[in-house]
Amino acid sequence: MRSPPALLLLALPFAIAEPKFVSPVAGSTISAGTITVTWEDGGNAPSISNLNSYQLLLFTGSNTRPFQLADLKAGSFSGSNSLSVTISSSVGGSFPENAYFLGMIATSGSGTLTVFSDRFSINGMTGIFPPAIETDLASISGIKGPRPVNVEADERQEVPAGQEASFAIPYGQQTGLTKYAPMQKVPVTKITATNTAPLYPSSSVVFASMYLPNPSVLTTLTKSQTFVAASHPNTAPHVSHPTDAMQRFLNRWKD
Repeated sequence: MRSPPALLLLALPFAIAEPKFVSPVAGSTISAGTITVTWEDGGNAPSISNLNSYQLLLFTGSNTRPFQLADLKAGSFSGSNSLSVTISSSVGGSFPENAYFLGMIATSGSGTLTVFSDRFSINGMTGIFPPAIETDLASISGIKGPRPVNVEADERQEVPAGQEASFAIPYGQQTGLTKYAPMQKVPVTKITATNTAPLYPSSSVVFASMYLPNPSVLTTLTKSQTFVAASHPNTAPHVSHPTDAMQRFLNRWKD
């Protein structure tokens, strides 16, 4: 059996691009337990020197609906360039092949960057995948992992070209790593409504009787507001300081 390959290499402080997983090699097999992880320069922006911290995760599922299995470790890009993580044998099943891939959520001052590894297999897994995950895994082909997701801090104010129609799709009917929310409403300047009935009918609530799957949506984009507010300085003259009895009254509360 092959020895557990490295999964992640923390890039040098002045690397020029996003992190890219070098191992496990696409289609390879590793063993559950403690492993060492590494990554390298991926050749695409943003610069790794602009990234601050990261969260390393283990995923399964399809490329369009990644399912998080384990939170492996958090760290800083200014730390060591190698680390060990432990993959518990109980977090997933042994079927099918290439059911697993790594994900890393890296943060910077301008947003977050999520990168994924290629798919690989893990020996010694004793858990069972939920039926929905098995269905997704049955649809995968190849060993390529999901594409990177780059979310700028102000991206909710800028709609990417060609995605305008996505905001018209009801939120609950959308699929994929990114969802689209309608424009936020601007409060009115005067309350005129007298009908206090709820805007929407009530919905039933079913309490979970077992562990639910982790959310698969990485980000939500909110449609930009078209409302523009204008402001100007207050030109009214200031009121002079109080004197006499009023001033003495105010002075009582200074201490």
